[in-house]
Amino acid sequence: MSFELLNRQPQVKEYLGSALKKSRLPHALLFAGPARSGQREAALVLAKSLFCEKGILEGGCDVCVQCRQVSGAAHPDLFILEVQKDSKVIKIEAVRELIARAGLRPFQARAKLFVIDGAERLNEDAQNALLKTLEEPEGSTFFVLITSSPERLLSTIRSRVHPLRFLPIETGAEKSPEIDLLKRRLLSLALGDSASASFGVGMEETDWSRLDREILIKVFEDLISYLRDLLLIRVGVPDLVAVGHEKLEKEKTAARLEEGALRDKIERLAEFKEKLKENANLRLLMAALTDELEHT
Repeated sequence: MSFELLNRQPQVKEYLGSALKKSRLPHALLFAGPARSGQREAALVLAKSLFCEKGILEGGCDVCVQCRQVSGAAHPDLFILEVQKDSKVIKIEAVRELIARAGLRPFQARAKLFVIDGAERLNEDAQNALLKTLEEPEGSTFFVLITSSPERLLSTIRSRVHPLRFLPIETGAEKSPEIDLLKRRLLSLALGDSASASFGVGMEETDWSRLDREILIKVFEDLISYLRDLLLIRVGVPDLVAVGHEKLEKEKTAARLEEGALRDKIERLAEFKEKLKENANLRLLMAALTDELEHT
């Protein structure tokens, strides 16, 4: 069934399964985590759980009309809001349309689900306009905000949503010792970690042309995700950081870094990642990046 899609995010699966069975699903959820870690897929699984004609709470049945309409992104009670190709932000006009729809009764199912994919793209006016609706939704109305940058949401938005942390999903190629060493070297440079300076040694000798561009983009996404965890700790929302021994390590690291410096590093890494997507010369790009990280 659809719920099995959440196997790679066991904490999310356990929480949603329990909340649905106990009829205690929060009306507003925040799916926070790196890109391509399954947030949108999880939102569709949740839609099936809420809409299924057979009442199958853990992912729906996948065969009834309601479930099939969700699979085809054609259910009248499922509304997905995302940034348009001709814009860099989700504008207040789109949010006002969402709010108007949220005030209506479900058209076909028992509930309505509104998904905002790329919630960090909501401009400040749009976020402020959404506050009351998130706090006091009409009837069986649920919201899922998806973001890879929760620190860019207003604190008033974050206080109205229940956060669920999605962890990075690695493929076999990304688990190789070579890629792992590359991540640690780049991270040590980004953090300016003198105690781990040896990780940066030899970066100039790396043959970047041998690396798959898509894997290198994923490396950048993981680095950005790590730095964002540090930033979330610094800005006072550690609940959005994954639990475990690594969280304690991140708390210690975050304590010695400035919030502004972290934001700058995240922004620069994001810029380099976009250049990778534009087929920039790998050797020149990575040489510029490592030099910048070493001197900032």
